[in-house]
Amino acid sequence: MKKLTNKKQLFIILAVVTLLCAISSNVFAVVPISITTPDTTGTTSTTTTGTATTSYIVTFNTNGGSTIQSQTITSGNTATRPASNPTKEGYTFDDWYVDASFLTKYDFTQPVTSSITIYAKWNASSTATPTSSVVPTVNTNTTSGDDSLPQTGDAEDYLVFALIGVSAIVATVAFVKAKKYNLK
Repeated sequence: MKKLTNKKQLFIILAVVTLLCAISSNVFAVVPISITTPDTTGTTSTTTTGTATTSYIVTFNTNGGSTIQSQTITSGNTATRPASNPTKEGYTFDDWYVDASFLTKYDFTQPVTSSITIYAKWNASSTATPTSSVVPTVNTNTTSGDDSLPQTGDAEDYLVFALIGVSAIVATVAFVKAKKYNLK
């Protein structure tokens, strides 16, 4: 059995390192990875293998009426009008509005481009007298999203490619030297 020289051992080690670097970077490029990160503004970002999709939350404030579930809408798509109107004792549902002062009706045919709360407007029924007015609450939380996740283009991305490049160059030089000295 032949004994390996130091140069041959170095060449084999460099070849293995290069192969491992190439495999590790390509495996993650092929396997879809999804990360969903909601922030405090109601916006949800989903990243799948490098493409970002932004989703928004449409919240229905019924102003004391029955509950209507929020909807998560992908950016550019439209919200769906709830299948049934909310109910409130002593009141008749009027429609959905974009503002708490009921100046502008919500248009369900328009694409959603941000998280939004839409408000139910009520008209008092003739048989009941309103007992109180409900004031909608406003979320004043301005804290940004989770900054602990790496952002696209962070230095960690470039480190892998730099390691692969350096390993490829060293392996090529070692291969040429091995050929030149006819190492067997």
